[in-house]
Amino acid sequence: MARMSMSELHPSVDENMKVAQKRDAVLQGMFYFRKDICKGITFSYVSTVSLCCHQLLQLICPSTGGNTVVDGCGKAPAGGADLSSEEYALMSIDTIINGKEGVFPGLIPILNSYLENMEVDVDTRCSIMNYLKLIKKRASVIKGPL
Repeated sequence: MARMSMSELHPSVDENMKVAQKRDAVLQGMFYFRKDICKGITFSYVSTVSLCCHQLLQLICPSTGGNTVVDGCGKAPAGGADLSSEEYALMSIDTIINGKEGVFPGLIPILNSYLENMEVDVDTRCSIMNYLKLIKKRASVIKGPL
């Protein structure tokens, strides 16, 4: 994930916190979230993990030309990124976590792509996939046994 300084936080963080405190906020609330998670972050090669992240982001964020970081080794542009309100949209937790075509790719699909490009042993991958499956179901409107 990318490093963000306090100056980069969107003013709607407080609004998101108010929504999150309401009953059934996960299923019914709408939260401000960045439309383009790749915008305004530069990439620096620090490790082979960074290289893997770089290759993954070329797939998810082709418009950046690969100038992006996922693992915290990047830096925000000098003077802070321009994070205007147009860069954020109200999204459900389901959209943020699971994605919605034409709106946002979803964090779980991004993590799945990342895992496909990482060398992870079978046991670890199974454990991670079980947790991601739980999160996916909790974020969606699917009821019943998890």
